Amino acid sequence: MFFVISGFLIISLIAREKAATGRFPIADFHERRARRLLPALFVVIFASLPFAWTLRCRARCSTMPHRFRPRCSSSRTCTGLAR
Repeated sequence: MFFVISGFLIISLIAREKAATGRFPIADFHERRARRLLPALFVVIFASLPFAWTLRCRARCSTMPHRFRPRCSSSRTCTGLAR
C-alpha cells in the first residue's frame, strides 16, 4: 500500500510540474526529494546512534565468559581500547 500511495504522489508531482512548465527536469526533482528527506534521515541516524552503541556494548558483554565480565563494565571496552 505504501508503494501505491508513494507512486501516486510522485506521479502527481511529475504531472503537475509538466503541466505547469511544459518540462520535467529529473535532476531538480531528485534535488527537491533529497532536500526534503535527508534532514530527517540524519536526525534518525544521530538519534539512534547512542542506543545502538549501548546495545552493542551490552550484547558484547553478555556473550563474554564470566572471568572477563568485570573488565567489560569499563567504558574502555566499548571504545575498543581494552583487548
